[in-house]
Amino acid sequence: MHWLQALYETYDANRELVGKYETESLVGRGGKEITLALTPLFPIFHIAQNAHVTVVLNAKGEFADARVVTENPQTILPATEESEARSGAKIAPHALCDRLMYLAGNRPDFFVDEKTARLAFAGGNDKTRLVVGYFETLNAWADSQFATRKLRAVRDYIARGTLVSDLVAKGIVTLDENGKVSARAGNDELAKALGKQTEQYKALIRWEVEIPNETEPAVWRDFELFDSWAKFRESVSTSRGFCYVSGQENAVLPKFHAARIRNPGDGAKLISSNDADGFTYRGRFAESGEVCSVSAEVSQKAHSALRWLISRQGTLINADFAVVAWCAGTVKVPLFLDDDDFDDEPETPPTEETRTLGANRAVGNKIVKNLLGYPAKLTAQEIRTVFVAAVDSASPGRLALVCYRSFPQSLYFENLSRWYTDCRWPFPRTREFPAAAKTPTPQQIALCAYGNAVSSKNKLLQSTVMRILPCIIERKAFPRDLADSCVARAANPNSFKEKQDWENALAVACAVFRLRFNQENPQEKLTMNLDESRKTRDYLYGRLLALGEHLEAAALRIADSKNPRQTKAEQLMSRFALRPYSTWHTIELSLTPYRAILRKNAGEGLLRRIESDIDEVMTIFGSLSGDEDFTNDAPLSGEFLLGYHCQRRRNFEKKNQNQNNESEGE
Repeated sequence: MHWLQALYETYDANRELVGKYETESLVGRGGKEITLALTPLFPIFHIAQNAHVTVVLNAKGEFADARVVTENPQTILPATEESEARSGAKIAPHALCDRLMYLAGNRPDFFVDEKTARLAFAGGNDKTRLVVGYFETLNAWADSQFATRKLRAVRDYIARGTLVSDLVAKGIVTLDENGKVSARAGNDELAKALGKQTEQYKALIRWEVEIPNETEPAVWRDFELFDSWAKFRESVSTSRGFCYVSGQENAVLPKFHAARIRNPGDGAKLISSNDADGFTYRGRFAESGEVCSVSAEVSQKAHSALRWLISRQGTLINADFAVVAWCAGTVKVPLFLDDDDFDDEPETPPTEETRTLGANRAVGNKIVKNLLGYPAKLTAQEIRTVFVAAVDSASPGRLALVCYRSFPQSLYFENLSRWYTDCRWPFPRTREFPAAAKTPTPQQIALCAYGNAVSSKNKLLQSTVMRILPCIIERKAFPRDLADSCVARAANPNSFKEKQDWENALAVACAVFRLRFNQENPQEKLTMNLDESRKTRDYLYGRLLALGEHLEAAALRIADSKNPRQTKAEQLMSRFALRPYSTWHTIELSLTPYRAILRKNAGEGLLRRIESDIDEVMTIFGSLSGDEDFTNDAPLSGEFLLGYHCQRRRNFEKKNQNQNNESEGE
């Protein structure tokens, strides 16, 4: 299914959510709860902006009240094709709610200077006229067959030209000593609402019209008004043609397509053909419409659905690269998996919300979090089709769909489950999370592979995530160079400032190497637990390194329990990975004084147990020959990290077990 068609159908499947405002509660620093306003699913031919002032009118279009917007500023407002894409000083008024400089256009004498007047009033010598674009559009709409009582009330009020004086009387707008609208807001509430754009004439005005027997006075929540504007815009559109998505022959074609996909300030577009002098389509087509025509309805619905999905359940990387996963239909079905392996949390009973799919926010969030490696519980249910899309901008004005895939539900969940099964490794305990086996996120893999070269402002993180996504959703082979980079950095603990960072990198490297190894050797799979029967040179050398480290660390804890230093095994790990035989000889000689410390202070028991494990590994080495021989000084593969990590965990388990036995004996 084409991505436009998938988004178009998603919009129609969630039509009952159009125009409804939603919020999301997050826990910030210090446990403080933060409420975020999510982008609503816009009615077609509408956008959303933050309003600063609410003006209240009665049914006759007479001024009743005005107040500064202090909460819930997000406002859905009707927009023209030009105003949807306006930026900077471009004169392109909206149809109903807009900035003060457009709405007070018949009183330019209130404004400070010629420059402000030119910004506000489309030029010309007669500055007493209304802003041409705003009032002509508003008046034509109010005189049409689609007009509503609220719309006519706003039109009548604007025609009187008393908006500025009414706001001055309420103390919201302030004038200077010359009787002009002062540049900066004198009202503290308005100044706070305006934020960085301190000019009063930039304050966005929204309307409430109080009509008897009508319960909703706000025009930005009036569904009748939404429908009225959509019908009016379609009726005045003259450009018509064939829509390649819906198949409609006499469809209204847009001049411009929507922007603001990833955030309210995003000016990049997925569909754009305004470069008539360049090479966007020149050389192949005479007109841009010959390339492919998409109707205004399909374009509006598809872009609105994508914007809505990214706001609700998408993930932004690098502020430009957005990934989102969703389901198109809305179907109630029985559970499809009884158990999952995505995390170690207990199963929670499904609610009515989690049983109902579609673009369901709870399910969509879990899909994209699992997609990007975060632990999240999926109440796995049958889904007709799962869509995955990623968008990125190569320039401020151009947005590209860099990834788009659709999957049958069974295949998608099978691929996702396989990723969480194969790319999994025990991570160290932290203050926030106990030690547990989990799947590293693509961001963690990128950080492990490239270190400080990865930041939130460069493209390396984004390109790495793009390389990993097919491994998750399509079960493609994990990139060998990426796995090798993770192993190389994890084998050099001296390159990390904090030991916790190295421990995390070590777990990530083990997870990706195990995944890569199991993909290449399906008959010989590596496990997350210590495999004492494994007789490969790399694995045994990893175990040997962990045992040498264990012996020295135990002696150091006895000698100076408060300030244990780095062991010789940790210091020489990167050299050990390149020349294991010769480096082990150096490490073994350095262990002589530590054997004496353990023999003197801990008795023979602990030393005997560690040396018994070393002898066991050396015995297995003695049975090997050829390239697997102990004296082979060739570099080790990432398998030695798995042997090292598994043996360390076994040492830790034995240490705890011995301490428990001693406590029971006492």
